[in-house]
Amino acid sequence: MESQIYLIKNVKDRAKVKGEILAKIKTLVSADSAIDGNMINISKIGSWTKSSGTITFIDKDKDLEVILSTIHSATNKAIGAGCILAFFGVILVLVPWLLYDQEKNEFDKGLVNVINYFINQAQG
Repeated sequence: MESQIYLIKNVKDRAKVKGEILAKIKTLVSADSAIDGNMINISKIGSWTKSSGTITFIDKDKDLEVILSTIHSATNKAIGAGCILAFFGVILVLVPWLLYDQEKNEFDKGLVNVINYFINQAQG
């Protein structure tokens, strides 16, 4: 996701707000979260996605600017499942195509054989 910027107005206790945000993140998003000065680093590995995020806090007079950025990548399980599905997808397209092509050729050969038969009968 693109970085998003938020503004929390009239913050009296910045450390308390950062701590509350961290607590909510640990409860709702990922327990693997830590605060380091003016940054909260979050990471979570699920079945299909590896996600990480950074929340950066910048003091703006009485306000607190919050910059949120995240990055995601597929896990090996997701990549493997995608490859298997792609393989079966190719098979599901390839097999009917081969059967179609085989029947088409049999039909054409049958018609050619009938015409050749009558051509040979007319000559004999």
